[in-house]
Amino acid sequence: MKRTMVLYTRLSASQKTDEEVYRYWLNQMPVDIRDRINKYRRWQDAESCLFGKVLLQLCFSRFYPSCSLNDLEYTRYNRPYIKNGAPYFNISHSGEYVVCVVSDVCEVGIDVEEIKDIEFDVYASQFLESEWQHVQHSSNRQKAFFHIWTQKEALTKANGKGLIIPLKSIHIDGKTGRVEGEKWYLNELSLSEQCVCHLATNIPMDTDSIILCNENFSGKIKLCSDCKSCRAGVRDQSVCKAAQ
Repeated sequence: MKRTMVLYTRLSASQKTDEEVYRYWLNQMPVDIRDRINKYRRWQDAESCLFGKVLLQLCFSRFYPSCSLNDLEYTRYNRPYIKNGAPYFNISHSGEYVVCVVSDVCEVGIDVEEIKDIEFDVYASQFLESEWQHVQHSSNRQKAFFHIWTQKEALTKANGKGLIIPLKSIHIDGKTGRVEGEKWYLNELSLSEQCVCHLATNIPMDTDSIILCNENFSGKIKLCSDCKSCRAGVRDQSVCKAAQ
């Protein structure tokens, strides 16, 4: 079955994830990823990095059992990928939000940004004049800013080069964008009122065909008895897709 899945979670910016839960998932990571996570000085950054990979692992376990985090390779732009093509995937996090998209339908790039107070003028050079004027004259400048910003970042990530590409060079026209001459398609995903999220794909997609799954990592670890089928530890059967 062909699918495009978006798994996401909301962590706490003020309180660490339960230590048992954190250690459980950290121990599921390959050594190189675990070492990278342990290098973060801020626990918030370590958790965002960890649970981004956990979301990817969960998707692999449930729907692509032939893939694992041990199969990850990296482009010269340090973008992870699975050798031999699909499934395509991308991860993003901002503040309390972590999101992961996995698809065997199309190439993908995703960006999430928590809506917060910023110094708008610092970023003026990243926008086209028409885009900047739109932000400046919007009734909700924050949301207008992050709407365009997440579109542009999702497009650079779909392209694969990330922020090496100047955001000002990206042209957006409604629900499409062009990066280095390539046309991409955009969908806004409704995860929360407190964040903005955009998905970029190389083929047009109906938002209704994108499966959203909200994962919750609070509470204690309790392994589901059916998890031999999905190879993923979860708290209980109510959040285990293999058991449903």
